Amino acid sequence: MSETIQTIFRYLHRNPELPAMEENTTNYICEILSRIDGIEIERFDTCYGLLAKLQGRQPGKKIVFRADIDALPIIEATNLEYKSQNNGVMHACGHDIHISVAIELARKLAEDRERFNGEVYFLFQPEEENALGAKKVLASKKLAGMDLTLSLHTNPGMNCGEIGIKSGPITANVDRFRIVVDGTGCHGAQPQNGRDPIVAASAIVMALQSIVSRNVNPAERAVVSVTHFDGGKDWNIIPAQVILEGTVRTFDAQTRTMVKEQIEHISTSVAEAYGTRAAMEMTDGPIATNNDEKITVIAKDYGLKHGYAVVEGEQSMVGEDYAFIQREIPGLMVWLGVGKGPGLHNPEYVADARAIETGASYFAGLIQQLLNER
Repeated sequence: MSETIQTIFRYLHRNPELPAMEENTTNYICEILSRIDGIEIERFDTCYGLLAKLQGRQPGKKIVFRADIDALPIIEATNLEYKSQNNGVMHACGHDIHISVAIELARKLAEDRERFNGEVYFLFQPEEENALGAKKVLASKKLAGMDLTLSLHTNPGMNCGEIGIKSGPITANVDRFRIVVDGTGCHGAQPQNGRDPIVAASAIVMALQSIVSRNVNPAERAVVSVTHFDGGKDWNIIPAQVILEGTVRTFDAQTRTMVKEQIEHISTSVAEAYGTRAAMEMTDGPIATNNDEKITVIAKDYGLKHGYAVVEGEQSMVGEDYAFIQREIPGLMVWLGVGKGPGLHNPEYVADARAIETGASYFAGLIQQLLNER
């Protein structure tokens, strides 16, 4: 890895910014790209981030490489000499690696632009962590006419430099649910005078555990997790209301619909059995990614032929708003191994920056092959 790209990566890690606040990050990327011959830069009107263009020797296909640029509201707990200087904000999902790969990729392709036809676009996308960035980019119409799209995500469960590739979904549909259980409050010593929503909500939590084990096809995968239980303010008062919140993760569209329906059915039925009422709100998040089969085969073959450590990509239950771009443009997201260690969104997450060179070199060669294919 060159000293220049290491400096860029460390600057990005030291200066993370939350979704919708990536002004400095955008300006820094713009400054670095402006030093690369042949790069044209265009900003977005409704959000931070930018789209950079590199023209090959002749007109041809258009490929967009996407890297997300935002960070997370996490207090970093590493001992890195370049740890976050923005207190309470951390690149704990590897987006600093993603940006660095995209910048180094732009530099490599700029040097080789007389060797390929077509156009390469570098999308530095904001607001991935709130799942709004991809939608805003698509709404700008700046990706209209693109032939295919490529992206990557760091994976702290893989050895540094490994590239995980798999067709179909590699990240999940993400949904958030909120269940409000209304009962009748009363004195804790006189439960007969009320309708206890804590008991009802507890029964709902337990009943929801049957959805995956008894309703989801064993050949499919799904997760239903209740992650927030809020009810009561004092030790001797049965409250009038309890609020449950949680998440649903699926890969299949039919399974997604069925699970959501079952959560509502179970919640209302169990609440009624306990003399209470339940109302559910479901908020749809990112859809599952869907790696194009043809592009996946080409990407695997290229990696194996050129000596990269290509492995079968895992299916992860995390969410990724790149899926919205894939829904409009055929594409591929790969996992990039950054060394085995604490997982994504962990305050002790550390990515091995040596993976940057691997990622940039791999995509530089793959993109040139894709552009020069007839």
